[in-house]
Amino acid sequence: MTWWLFTQGDCVWGAGQVDDVGTIDVAGNAHQVQSLVGHINSDFTMSGEILWLGPSPPALPYELVRYSPLEMLIDFDAAGATILRESREGGVHGPRCPDPQSYCPPPLVLERAD
Repeated sequence: MTWWLFTQGDCVWGAGQVDDVGTIDVAGNAHQVQSLVGHINSDFTMSGEILWLGPSPPALPYELVRYSPLEMLIDFDAAGATILRESREGGVHGPRCPDPQSYCPPPLVLERAD
């Protein structure tokens, strides 16, 4: 997945899309186009919202979460590069993981790509 993030002051917004948007895979590609908006906090976190925009997946046995609160941790690797990590564990019930047995996207991790 490719994300484009923009910041101005403490505001952040962005959009992300799965690299092959033409293929809808119920098992792992339902969130093909997403948007996020939030604020960077003084404690090296980012709080905001994430929104699934589409395209529409086929009929699912569960309700797809289209909007969810989002909190990300701002980390730095050994070379000083910034890494954004969603502050939740995969497979644990919550707003972005309504049913860990059938629908639970992995936590979002964003790293700069050149």
